[in-house]
Amino acid sequence: MPINNRVFGSDIPIKVKKTLEARQLAAEKTRLPGQQINPSKYPDDREDYNYGELLDNQFNGEADLSSRTPFIRMWTGVQTGVYEGADDIVLYEGETIESKTNNNSELEKQLKEEEEVAQAHKDQKSTRFPKSQVSFQKESTDSTKGRYVVKRPAKDINFSKPKVYMLGNHVLNTTDQITPQQQITSDEFFQKTDSEQNDYITGELFPNEHGVRDDVNKFLKPAAGITSVSSETEGALGERKTTTINFVVHNFADFDAIYNRYFLRPGAQIFIDFGWSSVKDLYNPNDIINTNEEGKDADKIIIEELYGEKQNGDAKDGVVTRSKGNLEVVIGQVTNYDSKIMENGSVECSLTIQSPNVAMITFPKLQHLKTKIDFLLDHFFGFEALNNFNLKEKDGKIVPKADFDNVPDSSSSVREIADFEELVDEKVEETLGGSDFNPTVLGSIAGLFLPDAKKSESQYISLGFLEDKILNAEFAFGKNIEDINDVSVKGLQTKIDSSESFTFYHSDFYEKQSIIGNTGESDPVFLVPEFWDRTYNTITKHTPFYKELETGTIDSFDKKFNDWIATADKKPSYFNTYPFETPITTYDKTINGGDEASVGRIPIREIFVNSAVVKDAFGPESKSFKDIVNHILKAINEDSYGIFKFKLAGGQDNTLKIIDENFLGVDNIIEEDAFDKLFIFDIMSPTSIVKSYNVNLSLPNDAIGANVAIQALSGTNEQVLPANEEIINASSLADIFNTLTTNLEEEGIVNAKEVKVKYLPDIGGFRGKALSDSNAEKQTYQDLYTTELQESNDFYLNASYGNVINTTTLFVPTDDTEDESSDDTGDKAAGKNTRIIDATDSAQIKNGFFVTKTFQEYFRARIADKFVNKKNPPLPIKLELTTYGISSLVPGDIFRVDYLPKIYLKTCYFQITKIKHSIGSDGWYTTLETVFRYRKKMANLNAIQGRYRGFALSPHLFDSFGVDDSQAYKDSGAKSFAYSSLRDTERTSGANTGRGYRLGGIGGSSKGDSERHITVYGSQANIYNFQDKLKFTTLSISPLGKGKTITVIQNFADVQSYMSNITPVAIPSSFTHIAQIFKFKVSCPSDEGIILISPMYFSNTGTSYIGRKFGESHGKDYHNGYGGRNFPASMTGLYYNQEEVFLIFNKDDPVRFYGFVPAIKYDETDPSQPGRYDYLKADFTSVKTLDFKKYFGTMPGIDKTRGETEEFTKRMEERGSYDQ
Repeated sequence: MPINNRVFGSDIPIKVKKTLEARQLAAEKTRLPGQQINPSKYPDDREDYNYGELLDNQFNGEADLSSRTPFIRMWTGVQTGVYEGADDIVLYEGETIESKTNNNSELEKQLKEEEEVAQAHKDQKSTRFPKSQVSFQKESTDSTKGRYVVKRPAKDINFSKPKVYMLGNHVLNTTDQITPQQQITSDEFFQKTDSEQNDYITGELFPNEHGVRDDVNKFLKPAAGITSVSSETEGALGERKTTTINFVVHNFADFDAIYNRYFLRPGAQIFIDFGWSSVKDLYNPNDIINTNEEGKDADKIIIEELYGEKQNGDAKDGVVTRSKGNLEVVIGQVTNYDSKIMENGSVECSLTIQSPNVAMITFPKLQHLKTKIDFLLDHFFGFEALNNFNLKEKDGKIVPKADFDNVPDSSSSVREIADFEELVDEKVEETLGGSDFNPTVLGSIAGLFLPDAKKSESQYISLGFLEDKILNAEFAFGKNIEDINDVSVKGLQTKIDSSESFTFYHSDFYEKQSIIGNTGESDPVFLVPEFWDRTYNTITKHTPFYKELETGTIDSFDKKFNDWIATADKKPSYFNTYPFETPITTYDKTINGGDEASVGRIPIREIFVNSAVVKDAFGPESKSFKDIVNHILKAINEDSYGIFKFKLAGGQDNTLKIIDENFLGVDNIIEEDAFDKLFIFDIMSPTSIVKSYNVNLSLPNDAIGANVAIQALSGTNEQVLPANEEIINASSLADIFNTLTTNLEEEGIVNAKEVKVKYLPDIGGFRGKALSDSNAEKQTYQDLYTTELQESNDFYLNASYGNVINTTTLFVPTDDTEDESSDDTGDKAAGKNTRIIDATDSAQIKNGFFVTKTFQEYFRARIADKFVNKKNPPLPIKLELTTYGISSLVPGDIFRVDYLPKIYLKTCYFQITKIKHSIGSDGWYTTLETVFRYRKKMANLNAIQGRYRGFALSPHLFDSFGVDDSQAYKDSGAKSFAYSSLRDTERTSGANTGRGYRLGGIGGSSKGDSERHITVYGSQANIYNFQDKLKFTTLSISPLGKGKTITVIQNFADVQSYMSNITPVAIPSSFTHIAQIFKFKVSCPSDEGIILISPMYFSNTGTSYIGRKFGESHGKDYHNGYGGRNFPASMTGLYYNQEEVFLIFNKDDPVRFYGFVPAIKYDETDPSQPGRYDYLKADFTSVKTLDFKKYFGTMPGIDKTRGETEEFTKRMEERGSYDQ
């Protein structure tokens, strides 16, 4: 990783910090060259730095800042290319055929068809190669056989030796006259060899300065010279760099033949070097453009030669790195120039270059591109992935396992192409598809992933894949796409590469992606993978440099992974998840706390984006590369709930990258002294090297209201929740000012008491309190009455209107006692349930919970909450600092200063947003424009910004599920559902398992029966029901005591009104028959309980008259549903207030089939009866337990294994009733 392309939000490079430290210390007093800096404030693996190597003071340590002068150099390299004839290039070759037909109609037809195919290929290529031709090429001179070919003419290019033109080369400028090469006649020219001819042309095109033919500096003018340079980054995050250089050309002939041709030319590539005269090893441009190293072309290693940094993975330190901040090299293309002829004949010139990445940023989107991108995403990339998986190693070479003989070409019919695409799509879905929205290992390797086709038609590609295969393929500049995407090629290719960028990771992303596919809500815009040790990016080597991992760790992983992926005779689904150690993934996930529950990091290129978003980005609204990228990043940011703030930023001068402005290393990586290690600029001390310095606060108009409202809370106990970036900024500012008592605490006076300051006269905290309310403020009558009605009770002034309406009994509730003689299932009951749900939600909200009716909003709040102390938007306070020239700083770098109000010193640091260099006769100065960043780790316990206590789904969520249990089985006259007592278990078929949890046992043992909390009707039967009773009273064994009310819940609609704290649960990949799992707490009066019944459908135990009527033998069992026989544990139970229950929905029919599972460890074992078959001991506290998987995860809720079941169902439908 080069020194000027690093992770966004990084500390200043250690070599540059060492130089700045040495400058500050030398500004105070004389420092001898051999004197060591020990101890250093910024230690690294070396302890022997001395002032000589860091400063190279030319006055033996005296007056350091005066001991050096700035220099500027500008150069460009050019060469001629002479085109010479070469063999034609074959674009198409047809089949070998007989050309001598002898009036044979079949041969004539074949010959004609081959010619037509060749002509079609020629027509297809004519747009790009208009001079292509069709011809018949014989196998030999005497042969009558041959083939039709399409060729285009070609020319070889013979390049001359490079010519370097340079201004400011440290060579003494003279007025010497330089003799040009001798002019020759055309006859003499053609008598020369090709090489001599090319050298002559080069000499004529590239004359030396003061050596232009017919001038040879006849007026003895001095050489051209540079007067000044200014260079600054532009864009919000320094995405581009603009440099303007001013120079004077004294000889007009030189201006005409050299500078006007090769410098003042749109698109000309110019190098500008500036720095301090103390730089010893300034590079030779001829070495940069001529030298080969280890078989590499010079243009492929130029970036490493200039900016390489060995400690970050490069082969060596580049010349800029070795300068330790004393040299800057700027590369760019000319975008603007100006020249003015002076009275003395000299020409004052000015040219502006912009970094090469500007060409990519502004490159227009071509009209046809949308169609091409749609085809690539819909069809080609999937085929390409299959082709890559189809490769194998043979004799040291990578070859296909099988030939793709049926790949369509230009001669294929529309139907053939459609059939082929359908076949590819099926295979892609099988190979790269997953069971949910979590990218699989194969999907990560391909960079292309498809969620379960039953849940989604979306397709996702990784951002790394997007950068290489689409953005670079269509917009990058370089020799070819292979060179552009090859990380080992470190030349001047203009491209986008975010290999060094990170963003946030949290395990909640995995849970969301496990759940969201079954919800019916819109597909996510982006996905976060669970594994990134072997992916498209690691294979192409587009990964960050993990210098922290031990040598050999990644090699060991690669070996084990290769053995695993080579496992034979496995379906693609076997490779969905990698079961062994993942060093890179684990390191990134745990970098911020040591466990996977903490906020970690993930390389940005590993994030997957929905292909639909990419297609939309290429729509008519996007006009350029920048529009396309910003469209994609905006969609990701919005879908991330504000956690991500992806932006396009500059990398090298020739590269771009995506960074997360919210992700800063100093706040997001555990390192106790990271803040203390930041470089500190001394401002007013004797060691200062700062020339100017100012700080200002400027609030955007849309942020003023939030700041005023939150300031009003400073004298209260209220907290605000992080609703948006303006509130986060405003509360961060308020938190900073709440550290006013720090000095008193240090003196032991306040002892960390909670002290706040408010302004007088008090404007009131009404608006701030409104911000402090959670997501559904004032939802209840009581809230509205106390806050709105009582506080503004003078609407009708002082008049009395009591005679108009009698309110004495208006608000007295009517008797709501349930009538057991009728089912409470009508509109009245539905309305009551709705009111109860609303009241329950309101109570949770009032207690600080976030409650919502949608999965998207639930995960938005829950995931965003994990990042409350990680999101750290720049504050609207700016600092501008000018220091003596220093290089190798980039936008995003962070540092501290020592001259600020005390409230800022320990709570804030500064991030560079813009860098400006100014070099002239008065010296070299670097100006840094920065923004404040607030250390969230310094937030005190009395911070204004608060957090939710928890997150829950409202029972109203299930309204959209369309649950229909109206046909669930009931006995005649029963008000509630019935459920089977017989179970098919591994112990014995048809085992009686009891009436249910706290109703007689789940397993049916005598111990379970003894733990009944109520008395139920009758002895154990094959079907249980509660007949016509909906109310029972508890026995003394109940934790409520004897005689408390237990209510039987009649249907799912009623269940909703007894649910609170509902949370979705991720379904383990091994579960085969569950669509959704939820966990909730029972919400009922604290001195009551409820019975929840899991329904069954089409049930007959073979003991009733129906079984005998249809001639079935005793004991035949027909059932469907979680209340039926095919579940080995009874899923009906009795629960008390705040007890936890799992709710599961069946994958095959979630509308009708649901069940309840107590979140308990259950034990019916009875030591007095060892070996009984009906014991049950199981752990249902988590869906991850083996028991939950065994009893529920892999059990079909709908039994389709028995023909009798379907037959009986059919007869029951014909009969038109389910009653017995």
